[in-house]
Formats: sequence, C-alpha cells, structure tokens
Amino acid sequence: MKVLFDCHLPFMLAHGGMQIQIEQTRAALDGLGVEVKPLCWWDATQFGDVLHHFNRIPTYLQRLAQERGMKAVMSAFMSGLGARPAWKRFL
Repeated sequence: MKVLFDCHLPFMLAHGGMQIQIEQTRAALDGLGVEVKPLCWWDATQFGDVLHHFNRIPTYLQRLAQERGMKAVMSAFMSGLGARPAWKRFL
C-alpha cells in the first residue's frame, strides 16, 4: 500500500504541531510497512492508494483523488478555538 501525504503549510515556514503530527504519523505507518511519500502535485505520473490530507481536505482535492481511484482521508487539527467545548466558545 502506498499513502501520499498532503499538507498546505510548508514545514520551513510553519514548524510546530502540524509538522510533528505528520512526522509521527509517517513513522507509525513506516513501522507497519506502509510506503509513505509526499504528494508531488507537479508529477502527473505519481500514484498511490490513499491520499492523506492533513487539516481539512478541500472538496475538489477529494474528488480528484477519487477520480484517480484513490481513497481520501484527512486528519483535522483541532487546536486553539476548534478544540474548545461549545460552552467555552460561546463565552
């Protein structure tokens, strides 16, 4: 199985929680014997079984992956305001 990782934030500009999450996910999948590669949007010959998008996956990207026969999954980051309960957001 080959998983392609996609993230809209470049690591060199946004070091922190998202980068750590991606690196730890990759390490865990490598430990299971799953091949993990970054999505190369400029390479039309690249293929994979699963597109794993970090943060919320745009609808158009999900459709494009499915048209190429790939499953699409996402890891939404619930940090800051999004991780708070509704009553705290209300306050």
